Amino acid sequence: MRTRVLSVVAALAVALSGCTVGQYRYLEALNGEAPRPIAEVEAYVAAATAAGVTDAMAEAVLDDKFEEVFGQPRYLTNGAAPGSGPAATPVAAPAVAVVVGADPIWWVAWDPFVEQVILDAYAEFAPPVTIERAVKMIECESGGRADAVSSTGAGGTAQWTRGTWAAKAPRLGYLGVPEERFDPVASTRLLMFVLATDGDGDWRPYSGYCYLVVP
Repeated sequence: MRTRVLSVVAALAVALSGCTVGQYRYLEALNGEAPRPIAEVEAYVAAATAAGVTDAMAEAVLDDKFEEVFGQPRYLTNGAAPGSGPAATPVAAPAVAVVVGADPIWWVAWDPFVEQVILDAYAEFAPPVTIERAVKMIECESGGRADAVSSTGAGGTAQWTRGTWAAKAPRLGYLGVPEERFDPVASTRLLMFVLATDGDGDWRPYSGYCYLVVP
């Protein structure tokens, strides 16, 4: 395991007292824990913000925890962490709300970390859809929540089923284990990659009625 300034134990203690909601939920999944009440999680996140805990600190914790659980780095050859490869063309975030008819896409209601993950992944893979439609897909699937789980067991920002994740995630260098679906970076990167390479066939039959209203 990579050596870090903070030990894994100390880093986990930091994570438990503060990271974004999505990162916290992913840590719960890696630990095999039942999800804590959202109010409790939000209280931890608020305390972390006040204490100066950053997204990068939480990501370092998740890197180490993933390697501890699975014995491999979280990002493999083709699954490099965003920012480790060639610089992507910046993509501007939409305005506070992109409104289609009476249906607004409220960025401000989402975890800011997830917002940035979406923009980074969109820039990285440049899928042949507008950023507004890509955002709408995630809104329709999960409301931007990395911890979202459907009644059929699909999970994460892009609502991957276990089987589809296992089949497609290795194409980006991920292990394909179900816990990865709750990593907002992995889930969203694979969504943009699949949109760029295969199209939206995995989602259109189920939520196309919702996101196809956006040009």
